[in-house]
Parts: sequence; structure tokens; C-alpha cells
Amino acid sequence: MQKSFSLAVKNVAAYGDTDVFPFPIENAMFQDNTAEIVELLLKIERASDFETNLERYPLTSVTHLAAAGYSGFRAVTQIDPLWNAYLLGAVVALGVQIEAARIAGNENSVFAYRFMPDHSTSSLFDRNSGWRQFQLESVKRAQSASFVVSCDISDFYSRIYHHRIENALKRATSDHHLVPRIMKVLMGLSKGTSYGLPIGGPAARLLSELLLNSVDHLLRMQGIRFTRFVDDYYLFADTKQNAYRYLLFLSEKLHQNEGLSLQRAKSRIMTTQEFLATSDFTEQEGPSTESERANKKLRSISLYFDPYSQTAGEDYERLRQSLLEFDIAGMLQEELRKSRIHQPTARKLMAAIPHLDVLVKRAAVETMLENLELLAPVFPSVMMVLKDLVRGDDQAVQTQIFPRMRALFFDGPPLISLPGNVAFYLRVLAYDRSPEADQILTSVFEKTESPSSRRDIINIMTLRANTHWLSDRIKVYETSTLWERRAHLVASFVLGDEGSHWRKRIKAGLSEYDQILLGWAGARKQAGRTGLPL
Repeated sequence: MQKSFSLAVKNVAAYGDTDVFPFPIENAMFQDNTAEIVELLLKIERASDFETNLERYPLTSVTHLAAAGYSGFRAVTQIDPLWNAYLLGAVVALGVQIEAARIAGNENSVFAYRFMPDHSTSSLFDRNSGWRQFQLESVKRAQSASFVVSCDISDFYSRIYHHRIENALKRATSDHHLVPRIMKVLMGLSKGTSYGLPIGGPAARLLSELLLNSVDHLLRMQGIRFTRFVDDYYLFADTKQNAYRYLLFLSEKLHQNEGLSLQRAKSRIMTTQEFLATSDFTEQEGPSTESERANKKLRSISLYFDPYSQTAGEDYERLRQSLLEFDIAGMLQEELRKSRIHQPTARKLMAAIPHLDVLVKRAAVETMLENLELLAPVFPSVMMVLKDLVRGDDQAVQTQIFPRMRALFFDGPPLISLPGNVAFYLRVLAYDRSPEADQILTSVFEKTESPSSRRDIINIMTLRANTHWLSDRIKVYETSTLWERRAHLVASFVLGDEGSHWRKRIKAGLSEYDQILLGWAGARKQAGRTGLPL
């Protein structure tokens, strides 16, 4: 368990706790205080009465609605950092057994989240198996079939039943100790209901893959050629009748065995020619326009960059050179001429912008800012690009961005009325030092009921060293949520003597986890590390 918890904590520190929320500052604390966090997790794990630890360290989470297209929504969850690390460590401890139970990766059928832990990089999954490989293999298999069935599961993560995960874990692993603890954490996160996994974290990804493993095996036993990435399936058939039969078989097994259903609107039976014409990964260009071909080519290349690689410099230069053949700013403008953007293309364009030359980057930023409402389905991606840009020293870009962000609050479209968008918006506004930005932050804090948004604003005020506001807020520490109280602990170090006296007064009532967080913030202050890693 020590090895599993260590890998889990380092993974969170390196890659984040989720891909649907901005990272909490505790992720940085995990980086600096790995040994202390691992030791605390081991204490929780060794306890004979697991329920006591659930009371001592409350299992809290925050669930918000996030955009799914222009008018749809989905619930996304951020887990308390300590319990997120515990859940991940417990699942990692079973990871080898889970992977062994799945259809082997070398069969090239199932491509999502193949467990391949690397302690040197703290990564968990095989980087050579993913969406790109799934699409390439699907194109290859389609060429030896006459028909392709395309389908995906409806509301996959939110509809997963806990008892079915428990059964799958018991079949796949020999552990009778961790499984019930994993289930208690999942039950706590779902607020007492018996279904649903938190979207966006690696623990939920591995558990959901195990859940679908039984259906994967049944498809193979029926001789059905298929590929799958998470909840997306392609089935390959020689006749239309068989294609329909395969779709029916998959629908029945998902419903009967897992209580899941396919999205009716997205289930299609296509000829091979239709499938290849619509794939971004086929070499057939068809009758598409030059701009469509450029978008297709951009979507097919990988923009992944590992700054910790031994060849990081050469890798980055290769990535930058690969983007020179694309007119990113022009492609973005072309995409925004549509009534509705193509989301995969838009996200790929967002990912490319930080790697562009300065003048091209500014042009792309201006285009984004003028079309925020049209970019609503990828609003978090837009905000993360803008955050990275305003943290730099390009004042011209900051002058572009900050007034638009303030206008977005006062008189812009209702993009930041959605709780899932607010967290990303706040990360950009954090670097705007204007009095208007202070007013916006204060207004959001007073109006929101989200403990994570209130925590974020306390952290932002700490980054800004807004001692007047922090001194006023710290007086209501006792009646604040757990998420806010932890932010107050960190904030106290910018309050000088007032903060020092306050810490002495409340320290006796802190949990061991909170004491680690307090020690981390104090060490940063002593080392002269100003600001916070928002």
C-alpha cells in the first residue's frame, strides 16, 4: 500500500486530480510533502475502524453542472484532495489485477486507460494506447469490413451502479480488504445513492473500464469484431443484417448486465465508405474543401508535450515546427464562421495557441475574445489558454484579455452563470489587479453557494495579498465550510502578526491533514515563495 499510495500522490501532483475542474492548490502541496501525505494515508488504511476515519477526515466533494454542447449539461465532481488520493491509491493497489482481467491490450480492441504504472514519471496508463490508436485501428478494421456500427453509452459515468462495480472487483481481484473500503468511499461521494462515478479522475476511469470488461469479453466470445475507447464503440460487420444483430447484442448485454443503454441519436450503421469519409484518421480526403482537410489533419496529430522528458527541448521544437504548416489564427476564424463550432477542432486549436509566435498568438486571442458565446461548449479550454497567457509578461495580451473578462461579468453573455465555468473564469481574473476585478471577486464570493468557488476566491485573494479582505473573512473561519477553512489556513500567512496569533489559537483543533497543509504554507512563506500555484 505504501508503494500504491506514493504513486497515487505523485500522480495527482504531476497530472492533477481531474480533467474537468482546475487543480486545487493541494495538488502542489502533494508535490512538496509527498512522504507526509503517504504516511497519513497509510494510517487511514491501517485503522481497524475505517468508519472513524471517515468522521475524522470528512469525505466531502463538490458537484457542479458543466456544459455539454450548447444547451446540454452534465454533473462533474471534485473530490476532497485527501480522499481523492486515498481512492486512487486503493484502486492503483488493485490495478495489476484489474488489467490482467481485461482483454489484452495487444488484441487492439480496447484502448482506454491500459494500466501501465511508471514510477519514474508517476504516470498510470500506457501512453501508446489511447484515442488516436483507437481511431487508427478502427480505420484499419473498417477496410476489411462492409459495414461499421458507431455507438456510445448514454450518461456513462453517472449511471454506473455501485454493486456492479463491487461484483466486478470481487471477480477480478483477490482482495477482500480494499474492495469494501473503495465501495464506502464511492457511496460517500454519491451522497448515499447506489450509482454514479465522479467524472474526470483516474480512479473512476480504471473502475469504469473494469465494469465494461464483461461486455467486452461477451462481444469477443460472439466473434464480433469491435474497438472501444471508454464508452465509444465501433462494431465491424460483413453484412447490414449482421451489423444490426451486433448492435442489438451490445444493447441487450449493456442493459441486462450493467443497467446501461446506448444513445439512440448517436447509434449509426454505416457503410465502410461512409465511415472512412467521416474519420479524421483515414488518408481518403474525399470531396472536402481545403479548410476541412486542414482541420482534419490538425485533429489527427498529437499535441501532447511532456516538459519532464529528457528530450523536452527537442520535443517542444518538433511540436512547434509541426504547427507551422497550419494557419491556426485563420483556421480559428474559419471555424467561428459556423453557427455551431466543431468541438474537437476547436479544442485542438485551443491547445495549439500557446505554442504560436507572439503576433499570431495575439490575433488568435482577439478572435477568441470576440466569439466567447460561440465558443461556449469549450469555455473551460478557452479560459485555461487565457490563464496561461496572462501569467506571462506579454502586457499587450493582458490588455487584450482583462477588460473583456470584466465585461463578461458585468454585461456579457451568461457564460459564467454556469457553476462549472466559474472556476475557470476565476483563474483568469486572478491575475487582473484592477479594483474592478476585486469587486467582481467579492461579488461572486457573496452570491455563490459553491464551497469550491469560495475556496478559490480566498486563494485568489491570498495570491493578490488582499489583506483587508482576508482579515475580514478569517473572522468567520469557524462557520465556514471545510474547503474554505483550508484556504484560510494558507491565507493566514499573508496577514503577518494577526495571522500568526490566529494560527496559535486554532491549531489545536486541526486534523493531521490540515496541519500538513499549514506546515506546507509556512515552509513556502519561509522560503520566500510568494503567491500560490493556481
